[in-house]
Parts: sequence; C-alpha cells; structure tokens
Amino acid sequence: MRIQIKLLPHFKKHYPVYLNIILAVVSLWMLLKIEVTREIWANLCDPYDYLEQSKKPLDSQDFWVPEKKDMFYPRPFTVPLFYKIAGSLPENIIVMQKIMHYLAVFLIFAAISLFIRKKDIQLILLFSWYFLMSWWNIMGWTNSILSESLGISMFFIWLASFLYLFQKKKTIYFVLHILCTILFSFTRDSWPYFLILFYLSILLVVWFFHKKEQRIYYYVSLVLFAIIIFFIQQKTAQIGNRYRIPVMNNIVFRILPSEEKTQWFIDHGMPDAELIKEKYGNLANWKDIFPMYDDTTITRFNKWVIEDGKSVYFKYLITHPKNFFLWNEKKSDLAKIMAYDFGYINPPESFSIYGSMVFPFFKIYGLIFLLVISTYLYFRKRKFILIFPLILSLLFLANVVLLYLADSLETERHQYMTIMIVQFIGIFSSVLILDQIPYKKIFAKGILLFKTKK
Repeated sequence: MRIQIKLLPHFKKHYPVYLNIILAVVSLWMLLKIEVTREIWANLCDPYDYLEQSKKPLDSQDFWVPEKKDMFYPRPFTVPLFYKIAGSLPENIIVMQKIMHYLAVFLIFAAISLFIRKKDIQLILLFSWYFLMSWWNIMGWTNSILSESLGISMFFIWLASFLYLFQKKKTIYFVLHILCTILFSFTRDSWPYFLILFYLSILLVVWFFHKKEQRIYYYVSLVLFAIIIFFIQQKTAQIGNRYRIPVMNNIVFRILPSEEKTQWFIDHGMPDAELIKEKYGNLANWKDIFPMYDDTTITRFNKWVIEDGKSVYFKYLITHPKNFFLWNEKKSDLAKIMAYDFGYINPPESFSIYGSMVFPFFKIYGLIFLLVISTYLYFRKRKFILIFPLILSLLFLANVVLLYLADSLETERHQYMTIMIVQFIGIFSSVLILDQIPYKKIFAKGILLFKTKK
C-alpha cells in the first residue's frame, strides 16, 4: 500500500511517458497482426535491387559502394543494411519495418514533449501524433519491400535525436545524432542536400539568437560533418551510376519534347540526340522507357550521361530560372507533389481506416497561418522550438523542388513524404502554440467575469 502511495505522485508527474510506452506497444502489436500479401511489391523492380545488395558480405565494396552491373542498380547502403539485419527475408524485413515505424513514433513524441510544459498539451500531441502515424498513407509502406518505410522512420529518428541534442546539450546525444545522421543520409541520395541546409539554418539561428545558451561548436561540427557526408555520398553515387537513370528520364520527358531545350543540350555536348528522339521521343507509357536503360545502340549517349549528364542538366536549370523554380510546370504535374494513396500499397486496413477518414487534415494555407503565429511567438519569447517548424517547412519546400527536378518519373512516389510532413508540422505547430497560451487563466477569468455579471 505504501509503495502504491509513493508511486502515485511519480505516475501523475510522468503519465505521458507511460502512455507513450503503452501506445507504442499496443499499436505495434495491432500493426503486426495485419497480414501481408507479397503482391504489394512483387511486380516492382526496386525491391530486388535492395534484396540483392543486402545479401553481399559486409566486408565487401559490393555492399557499401557497389558498382552498376547488368540487371542490378546500386542503392545507398542504409536500407540494404537493415534488410541484411533482417536476414534478407521479406517476412522478417516487414516485421523490422513495423518495429522501426513505432520506434520512430515513440521517439518523436519523447523528443517534442521535452519542449512542451503542460501535460494536457502533451496528451494532445501524443494522441494526434499516434493517430497521424496510423494513417495508411504512412503506415501502409511498412508492408512493402521498398525504401519508403525506413526512409520515414529514419527521418523521424534523426529528427528526434537532434531535438534531444539541442535540449540536453550532452556529448552522448551528439554522438548518437551523428550515427543517426549517417544512417538517415544514406537512405536516399537527396538527403545530403537537405542536411547541409538544415544544419546551416540551425547554426545561423543559434549564432544570432541562442549563442549564450547553446554550445555553438556542436552546430559548426554538424555543418562540416554534413558537407563531408555530401561528398562521400556523391562519390558513392558516382561509382554506382545512381544518377544515370534520373538524368535519362529528365532528358526524355523534359528535354526532348522541346526543340529549343534539345538544341541547348546538343550544344553542350549531348550525343545521339536524333537517335534517342526517334526511339524514345514519343512514348505512349512512361514504363516504355525501361529498355533505354540497357540500350546498347546509344553507347555514346550513355557514356555522356554518366560523365557529364548530371552537371549539364544542373547547368541548364540554373541558367533557366523559370524551369528551376517550376514556373513552367503544369498545375496537374505540380499537384502530384501533394499526392497520397497513389497505388504502391494496398487499401487501408484494420485500425488505419480511421486515420484515412481524417487525413490529410492540414491544408497549405492553414499551415502557413500556424507558422506565422509560431514565428510571431518566437520573436516575442525567443524560444528556439517555436521557430523550428518554420525552419523545417522552408527546408522541405527546398527538398520538394529538388526532388521534383531530380527525376521526371514517379513524382508521386518521390514526393511521398510531402503531405505527411505538412500534417506533422501542422500538429507540431499547433501544440507549440497551445502550450504558449495561458488558457487556464483565460478560462478562469472568463468564469469570474460571467459570475460577476450574473
């Protein structure tokens, strides 16, 4: 009885922590009960590349920095590494992805709650966050052998590790964040660009507004580390020819339809233009481009793509700002950026059907409104966490443009995180704003005023 009495105040003080543990365990158990059908991923190409790479020995270059081979397209190492840990068996990989999903959910709540003072606001965050992550548009990826599920999980684990570092300011959290950064960066080749911009933004905010309360050398080190990762990942992508297919896709679908654009690329060294236009200039279906990837009749073009294609395409973008800022894109194509439930996963199942009834909840204009309020509160109170949603939003906007320009095919899939991040930042901003409002005092004054008038 005495033990129970002693534990009661402790539970009242930390009950969001215990609820987080309970929700994570129960939600994971419910997700594991959802049966998986192989047909979800069996007809796709990418899963077999990830599985093949995961079967290579850990002490070989073929695992960490593989080269392009016939019928094999190399990938960054993080996803193959997790697949190897799961024994390269699809059924084990899916279980592992589900565990990682709810580990990420658990950690993000734990990290954000460090910045939330009021327990009732923590509860709002807890239930809305778990509800969002039960949305099949997010959770459904755990049932497929693709990089998307681990990409989502590693992003949130990385983000949680950063928030812990910022709040705790201890070396152990710095080391853990470095490890998470490596794993997160090598889930996809686009993330190093995001990381450099992220750490630069954080460094500037800390330098000008939080220098006295933060260890500035952490953030200088993270900027330098992100730059190192960028060059390492660029080198591994070059060895594996990982930019070759996206460049080919962009040439065929964004350049060849325009005589002016095609001539610009010819003037900058692109060979075999007429042959490529003849064979691939009028494709009825985007999948008809697949034979081009191994077409031996365009050897000169293939060599040019590997050696110069990426740099020439980038030069084209920066010298044609309307293309760089997507001003020339059709509205129907830009709408793909916010796509969801677009066919790579089965229809909603089990408890996820409720999330699909609500999300997407936050729209762009609503999110902008919340960001304006949280930014206003930041400049009034100088609490770093209040500016953090704006930083994330601006960086994801840059990431959206980068991903859109990087590959003209499967835009919806490449932008799979966009609508999810809008919902996440909407929840994040809302609870931060609510936490700053003295609503209990306002409510008490309202009651008092009501009684006085009565």
